Amino acid sequence: MSSRSTNPIIAVGALGICTLGWTFAPVFIRLLRNDYEPLTQGFVRYVFGATFLVTICLVYHRSALFSLIRNPLPVLGISILNTAQQYAWTAGTYGATATTAQLTVKLSIVFVVIFAYLLFREERAVIRNPLYLIGTTLSLIGVAGVLVRDPQDLSQAFSQGNSLLLFCALTWAIYSVWGKHIVLDIHPLPMFAVVASLTAIGLGTMAVIFEEPSSILDAGTGASVLVAVSGIMAIGGAHPSFHYAQKHFGSAFTNTFTLIMPLTTYCAARVLLPGEKLSMTQGAGAITLLSGTLLIIMVENRKRLSEAAEPVPDVSEVPSPVAERAL
Repeated sequence: MSSRSTNPIIAVGALGICTLGWTFAPVFIRLLRNDYEPLTQGFVRYVFGATFLVTICLVYHRSALFSLIRNPLPVLGISILNTAQQYAWTAGTYGATATTAQLTVKLSIVFVVIFAYLLFREERAVIRNPLYLIGTTLSLIGVAGVLVRDPQDLSQAFSQGNSLLLFCALTWAIYSVWGKHIVLDIHPLPMFAVVASLTAIGLGTMAVIFEEPSSILDAGTGASVLVAVSGIMAIGGAHPSFHYAQKHFGSAFTNTFTLIMPLTTYCAARVLLPGEKLSMTQGAGAITLLSGTLLIIMVENRKRLSEAAEPVPDVSEVPSPVAERAL
């Protein structure tokens, strides 16, 4: 199968894998926060995720994998971005509930349209639409509600953990738009196998400098198994699956589907993380945030459908320069 082609059945499966992997990602991170420091946990998760992907690529995408290993420049920039993003995501989730982390990152949908506006001329009609502005306003009000557990203490919204999660939402938007265009020419599996490997190197280097990675040896068997499962599901499985689904279904549908993740994460957290819950303020903020992001996606999707419905001009009726000179 060409790197440019996709299979609808595989795309549906990829969407399911992505949802499952990222549903449990913040839950697993919270469960492991007492066993690993943020950079160290990120490093170990990425080692397992990268190993999983490289093993698959050695069987099914050997040529593309070795081509990227010889020349990693096409994915070097997004790997550096992903390294910073993963630290922010892990450290931010340490200071929040799993559901709050998942909800906050959904603000990235607002930023995706903004970056697309700056980079691609054809996307500029979306941001000029009044419904986009309404959706953005709702999203910003909603995320403020999510970040404030107690309305009487607004300083919580500016905590270090919340700031890192907002940074993650911003970088995820860049990552999403950037990755969407990389996978037009490179299959998502070898693409992210190399990205994950480079990210593991980056996180590992920072862990050696800023943390005590020797804690890896002190983690118990349960933590070691859980961090391996987390790496394989949320990194080895979910990331390339997201890129594949986005390539097949497009950004609007894929991002709409991922809006169920805060709900699925909340259900998982209620079972695996006793005591994690949303306050009434956070619940209202969650509904407002998801309503705003859904409105933005609907505006984007409406624009794409209208473009697809435009008639294609019949080039046979356009006289050529040669014919015009003959006249």
